[in-house]
Amino acid sequence: MKGILNSGFEFESTELLLKFRFRLLNTCLLVAISFAFLVGLLHDLGLHNTGDFHSKVNYLYSLSSFGLLIWLRQNKQNFKKVSESLILVSLITFTSALIFVVEDQFRIIWFYIAVFLAYTVIGNRAGVITTLVSIAIIVLCFMVFELGFSQVTLQGSLIGLLISSVLASVHVRKIAEFETILLNKNRELEVLATVDGLTGVMNKRMFNEMAAKYLEAAERTEKPLSLLYLDLDFFKKVNDQHGHQVGDIMLIKFTDVVGKCLRKSDLLGRVGGEEFAIVLFETTVDDAAAVAEKIRSRVQESSYQYDNNLVEVTTSIGISHFESGEDTLDTIQKRADKALYQAKNLGRNRVEII
Repeated sequence: MKGILNSGFEFESTELLLKFRFRLLNTCLLVAISFAFLVGLLHDLGLHNTGDFHSKVNYLYSLSSFGLLIWLRQNKQNFKKVSESLILVSLITFTSALIFVVEDQFRIIWFYIAVFLAYTVIGNRAGVITTLVSIAIIVLCFMVFELGFSQVTLQGSLIGLLISSVLASVHVRKIAEFETILLNKNRELEVLATVDGLTGVMNKRMFNEMAAKYLEAAERTEKPLSLLYLDLDFFKKVNDQHGHQVGDIMLIKFTDVVGKCLRKSDLLGRVGGEEFAIVLFETTVDDAAAVAEKIRSRVQESSYQYDNNLVEVTTSIGISHFESGEDTLDTIQKRADKALYQAKNLGRNRVEII
């Protein structure tokens, strides 16, 4: 049933309102097809008198709605045109009922449905136009034809139609506002899911996803690729001696220093507490070593003044590179991690390559 109401289309998380409107439009089309055909059939069987002319109009309405349903399933972009066409054929059918089904004292209510449909499926502009057209049709038919209800009934019906239109307008506007709020919240969540909240660089999950894509590109184009693992030396002492607030500031300062040593095309991510990783695309291992040495010296030169205390850190860096088509992201990461630990074991504040 979901596939039917969605016209067979898939919808993105940013298309929630469009998905709702698709489902509503499909529901209206299915109701129009079945209900209009049933009313025409009941007339032909002598069970519900709507008049011969309006009976034929109902059959045409059912057939038109079926055609619109098929049209809607051809392309998502047909949504607005199908919606407008349904409103048009509905108004024609309801006008026929207004003129020819005099026995139905409540037939003006069908125009309420058209107005609601226009507001909900298309939007406020279409809703206002449908309201004005409906009022014009009702008034004109009242002046030209004998509709079988009084002027008081007419006035009450038109006032009710206007009130319904205003309420529908407010409702649709609020739905649009809520959708905007929801989309903004979703964007914020997407950012939180991909970015480290403290430093603003990619988090581990996003870094690994992007690194895998870079590796695929390197393999496809036969370009060099290098991976750097960086760790702040004795960072636990910074937190223990100066507090986590200072430690956080040093992490931010560290990523700022590192970022200034990289190109826009390079990847930088936080993959652990004080551990970071860098992917250098189209970079040989020798060039990667030069970048790593630049980062190491810049970090060593940086410092932070806190309560008359000079806080300094250094970094150890391990480098690995893409060697052949047999390499995977996991194998390259393991070599970089091994090189990083080798740099630590050899005294820290140094660069090692494996």
